[in-house]
Amino acid sequence: MTSYGATRKYKGAPGETASISSSFGPVLSDCIYTNSDELVGKFEKVLFSLNFPGAGESDRMTMTFVFDVIASGGERSSGWCMRAAVCLGRASRQAPGERVAIQKGAGYYWFQNFLKRNPQLGMRKPEVLSAARAAGLNKEVVSEWFNQYESLSVELGIEGTPSHIWNCDESGLQDQFSSTKVIGQVGQPCVEVCAGEKGETTTCLAAFNAEGTYSRTMIIFKGKRVRSEWLQGCPENTSVRCSDNGWITSDLFLEWGQMFIQSLPKDDPRPHLLLLDGHSSHVYNLEFIKLLKSKNVHIMCYPAHTTNALQLADKALFKSLKHHWGQEGRKWTRMMAGQKLSRMEFFAVFSRAWAKAATVENAQAGFRGTGMFPLNKDILSETAFAPSKTTERVLPSTLPSPPTRPQCLLPPPTRPQSLPPQPTGPWSPLLTLAHSARQPSALPSGHQPSYPPTRTQSPADQPARPQSSASLTPLLPVEPLYIFPDDEKVVFEEVVLEEVSGGR
Repeated sequence: MTSYGATRKYKGAPGETASISSSFGPVLSDCIYTNSDELVGKFEKVLFSLNFPGAGESDRMTMTFVFDVIASGGERSSGWCMRAAVCLGRASRQAPGERVAIQKGAGYYWFQNFLKRNPQLGMRKPEVLSAARAAGLNKEVVSEWFNQYESLSVELGIEGTPSHIWNCDESGLQDQFSSTKVIGQVGQPCVEVCAGEKGETTTCLAAFNAEGTYSRTMIIFKGKRVRSEWLQGCPENTSVRCSDNGWITSDLFLEWGQMFIQSLPKDDPRPHLLLLDGHSSHVYNLEFIKLLKSKNVHIMCYPAHTTNALQLADKALFKSLKHHWGQEGRKWTRMMAGQKLSRMEFFAVFSRAWAKAATVENAQAGFRGTGMFPLNKDILSETAFAPSKTTERVLPSTLPSPPTRPQCLLPPPTRPQSLPPQPTGPWSPLLTLAHSARQPSALPSGHQPSYPPTRTQSPADQPARPQSSASLTPLLPVEPLYIFPDDEKVVFEEVVLEEVSGGR
């Protein structure tokens, strides 16, 4: 059977039209969702009875269309599937362009049986993926980055040295602990006691290499200065600092860089490679870059919006750390009867979670799972790049050179040699436009531009009014301004402001 591919999603209320083009049979254009008797409500048995011709074909066509929409990232709700099934079932038996009235889509029982007949489909909760990440995780971009990563490793001579390839990242820990799913009694409320509805963020900055060795860890609290009682139970090789919001800053990252340099082995002169993301405190930290460059440590950043697939610290260390952090936190909350986790007891929970997460196996699994070490350029499957298919574009290096702009051969417009005479005497309108529709040579003989008629006024005719500083003040220059094409020029004349008597 020829596969079905639609160029537009089926979405809308009953009675709306949808323009459909397909490779299945004839082109279906301007087809309205239909109230098919074979697909509505509890009458799904009618559609799939042996006496109904074409029932299996309609179901297979719906199935193929659903797979096409899944691949393109379109709407995939149950209501959409019901409307699409009705539309496809009726449209496949109608002439191209025929319009059919609709009342509603397929029913609940049809949809449940449709999932049973197609076990490869199911209702799932989608993972939230931003548009920037969907477009950034592109196969061409990732392949080019892996090529650069391989070339740099070979150039530095560390392509087979796991102890010289490092990864650094930070992640936030919330002191509000709650379970994702628990067992509860049907029909009864299910609650879980916690210290508060909102938690405070504490940042954990960690680095490790492909061999499984961890560098010095930094914990960043929200505050102005660190108190000595906060350090009770602090793990070894860990520093504690404070920031205004509990997040990483450029100064703190520079300080961590100095501690990282001190932890590197001194007996091996070969350079080290540090993999980072594009956070501003990392890539826009000039002092940090100068420090690592002076100590023979090279920095390489991941492509923009690809850390959800390439950041090995998130996929290995911090994923495990947050899992154990939540477990230990819930144990502590139950033991303390819902008391909030204070700074003095922070390391009572963190130390146990860190000991379970910061293992050699997790570090090596992170490098291996992202293809960093051993090098595996094809570690990401095609499904990881599927969301970027709709935003693919030709790389600038493969675009043809733009055509050169042709030189204008028309002569520049000439200004008239003489200007029309200016009107004399006061004039009440604020703006006067003398329309010279054509050049003076094109005007009829003896024709002069028309101006408001001038009249002489005696001093007695002038009303007595106070003089204003804005009176008789030109707002535009007397020089004409040509802002229209050459064949139609508009001359802006002198603008005069005067007070009008008799106002309110």
